[in-house]
Amino acid sequence: MRRFFYDTSNDTSNDISDERGSFHPQLSTLAIGDSAELTESIVHHWCRVLRANIGDQGILFDGFGGEYQVQLQAISKKHATVTLLAHVDTDRSAAVFTKIGLVMSRGERMDYAIQKSTELGVTAIQLLSSHHGEVNLKLPK
Repeated sequence: MRRFFYDTSNDTSNDISDERGSFHPQLSTLAIGDSAELTESIVHHWCRVLRANIGDQGILFDGFGGEYQVQLQAISKKHATVTLLAHVDTDRSAAVFTKIGLVMSRGERMDYAIQKSTELGVTAIQLLSSHHGEVNLKLPK
């Protein structure tokens, strides 16, 4: 089952809508059985890239606690609608705060190091500089 982050920022393109009208709260204000329209980024990734079909199930979370199991009900070119099937009130935040210090490197190697740190569950990254490193920052005097 695929997991997606449902962005509830102030951008009106991410509004959640159902049969009662369009509004912009967190997912947690919807009841089980309600319909919600997915954001364009989720529609693109889930429906276009992963080629999901009507009836496929996934999990949405909005960062405010818990997850919603959803099922695809309708797919159009840039829009998709899901039905909320269940809510699981599970706190997925890490029990351990992990901080890593990375010496700055150039270009793709730094991107790769940050990507792998994030995948491992690091919660904070402290950038370091080194006399022998590739990147030399000019510090204010």
